[in-house]
Formats: sequence, structure tokens, C-alpha cells
Amino acid sequence: MLLLLAAWLVWPLRWPWAVPLFIYCLPEILVNNIYLLLAVAAVLGMRWPGVWAFPILTKVTLGVGLLWFVGRRQWRNFVIGAALTLAIVAVGYVVHPQEWKAWFEFLMSNREGTKDGIALFAFRCSVAIALVFLAARFHLPWLVAPAMLIASPVLVSIVPVALLAAIPRLAMSGSGSNAVSWSRRRLTRLPRGVPVRPTMNASTDP
Repeated sequence: MLLLLAAWLVWPLRWPWAVPLFIYCLPEILVNNIYLLLAVAAVLGMRWPGVWAFPILTKVTLGVGLLWFVGRRQWRNFVIGAALTLAIVAVGYVVHPQEWKAWFEFLMSNREGTKDGIALFAFRCSVAIALVFLAARFHLPWLVAPAMLIASPVLVSIVPVALLAAIPRLAMSGSGSNAVSWSRRRLTRLPRGVPVRPTMNASTDP
């Protein structure tokens, strides 16, 4: 499944860019981690903000992308994402209190567990937050992916780099408010010089 997700994420790019980005996803696929799932969540979260509950409840700081809606002043979307996350926690705590207590205890016991140290981790999270707000200010949703990478609790291996596979789809998704199908929109928000696949209705962008 992870192989298919990686292929789906990089598909909008032309082969000279898609192949290297796909190769960067291979370590993630081999270790069977969740970074590709988090990349997909970032893409879907632009359209369905409740999806951000998944990154928040798995890697916590990777939920930094939810702040995109704050930067865009899309308060309704932000409230939806935050409220759904809190609702999952509340219901889960009622149904399985011991498991949630163990999860909270794990977070507290590992609050200084990042291998690069708590000070550098806090700095990285600050940079990630600033990057998300910058992305929202200039309407560059693809920057959310590198922001999530920077905020990753574990950043000592190549595995989290798989988060960058979300860039092509994030660039297509925009703010998620347009009714045009993502798969048929041009990637107009990628860095200059990045080639993308031609689309059927490339001349009919809104």
C-alpha cells in the first residue's frame, strides 16, 4: 500500500523529478513507518481539515499544518480540525482510559526524547510554525510539507524525508476551497523550474 501511496503522491511531476522523489520514499516503505500516510494526510487535510487529527494524534508536532487555516484566517476549518481531534481524544479516553493515560504518560516521559536535544527541537518547531504562516500568507501550500519535516520529532535518518512526497499534491490542492478536481489542475505553486505533467484542462485554471 505504501508503494502505491508514494506513486500517487509523486505522479503529478515529470519523470526527472518524480523518480528521485519516489526513491527518497523507499527507506520509508522498507521500514514500514507512517510518514507516507502523514504525507497523504497533509494533502487530504487541505480539503478536509478533520484529517489533521491523524498527524496530531500520532506524531503531535507534525500537526503543525493545521495552522495553515489560522494563517489563511479560515477559522471554520481550523475549528473543525481542532474540535475533531479533541473529540477523538475525549471519546477515546472514555472508552479506553488506560490506553490514553499510557499515551499521555509516554508523551510526558519523552518530552525531551528528541535525539537532537530539546532546545534544537523547540527551535525546529518554531521554524516550522513560521514556515506554515509564511506559506499561508503567500498561498504556497506545498511549503507545509517541509514544515512538517522540520517539526518531525525524529530527524536523524532519511525516513522522514518521505513527507516531502506531499509537495506535488499540496501544490495542486491550493487551499482546498476550489471545486476543480485536484488531479486536473496545473501545479502553478511549485518552485520555479520544477517540470510537471501536462493536464487536460491546463488552460482553464480558475
